[in-house]
Parts: sequence; C-alpha cells; structure tokens
Amino acid sequence: MIFFLVNICTPDFLAFVHNLRMKYIDSNKLSDLQFKRYTGISWPTFYLMVEQLKKHVPAKGRPPKLSLEDQVLLCLSYWREYRTLFHVAKSYRVSEPTASRIYTMLKTA
Repeated sequence: MIFFLVNICTPDFLAFVHNLRMKYIDSNKLSDLQFKRYTGISWPTFYLMVEQLKKHVPAKGRPPKLSLEDQVLLCLSYWREYRTLFHVAKSYRVSEPTASRIYTMLKTA
C-alpha cells in the first residue's frame, strides 16, 4: 500500500492536484472546440462577454482575488456543470460567499 502511495505522488500528479481549477491562463491552451466543450461557449463569445463586462464592473475598492476572465470562467463552470457554489468556490480557491458575490455581480451586470 505504501508503494502505491509513493508511486502516485509524482510531480505531474501533484501539479494536477495543486491546480484543479481551470484558470484563464490555462484555458488559453485549449482549442476552440475544447473550450466550447468546457464552457459551452466559443472563444469569440467569451472575449465579447469579458469586454462587455469590463464596461459594467466597478473598478473601485479592493482588487478582486480572481481576474475578470477567471470570474467569467467561474460562472460558466457553475452554469455548465450544475455544481453547487460551494464546490465551484473550492475549485477556484475562494470562499462560498465570494463565489456567490461574483455570480450575482456577473448575472446582474
């Protein structure tokens, strides 16, 4: 059993576990077809959404933990995967209230 645990903890596996969420920077490596499968929208639609949201998102106060692109990905994964905000928040390493605020802000923007 110990041998199994030692073999599973390879650097690649640890990197995968460390970065379970799909960051915007990581999603840039996806083809248009893969990105559409992951989010439900195409790259041009994603960029259009981000550009439109930049006009409506307030730039005052403390800087957000997630970039606007990551916030959009958080909402898209919430809508696409039908997971609870608790699980989405854990994937993006934010609290559940933060994920809820992001979702509410982007939904009403």
